[in-house]
Amino acid sequence: MSQNARTRPDSTSGKYTKLLGEYRMACMSGLVTGAAAATSSAGHQFVMRNPSSTKTAMIRYVSAQFSCTTAYSNLQPMGYGLHITRGATAVYTGGTAIDMFTVTGSQKLRANQDLTLFTTNNVRIATTTALTVPATQNYDAHPLSQKMFLSPTLGQSTEVVLWDARDDGASTVRSAIELAYQECLVVENIVAQAAAGVGYVTINVEWDEVIL
Repeated sequence: MSQNARTRPDSTSGKYTKLLGEYRMACMSGLVTGAAAATSSAGHQFVMRNPSSTKTAMIRYVSAQFSCTTAYSNLQPMGYGLHITRGATAVYTGGTAIDMFTVTGSQKLRANQDLTLFTTNNVRIATTTALTVPATQNYDAHPLSQKMFLSPTLGQSTEVVLWDARDDGASTVRSAIELAYQECLVVENIVAQAAAGVGYVTINVEWDEVIL
């Protein structure tokens, strides 16, 4: 009888100086409409910025979902991308801050794990269009992942998986994203949204926090 075992590449298999904990989070935007197509300064819907000079976030899973509350007049292509920015000495502003740091036990899979490294104001999601991007960061030339879909109709939702480095013995192992000091994980809107449509964006993330 075989047993599924969690298998990871060497760089992310627990061969760290220290594994601090495993974490999960989910958040939902406000009613988003008319979001611009992504550039280095536009269309950013969600961000996680690593403010720690000693800890690394190993991002294993990221998904984005759009839930339609006002339908577009015609079907249109929509999509989300996953991007990395570097050297972010300042936090994003605007939108809503996701406080995973001061709330006791927040996002931990076990109570005895460390508090997450993502201190207040380093995780944010859009409220109506997009976040305000700080000038002090370098936007990677190309995204890590992009997924497209047709705009859902009223009351429907569409979810896309932007990164999945999880493995429980049934699929190919892939490396996690190593989010280092002052690097940002950004979920961005990649097609300018037509004016009529409105909906909520939901983001799910799974990650480990380690000292390499």
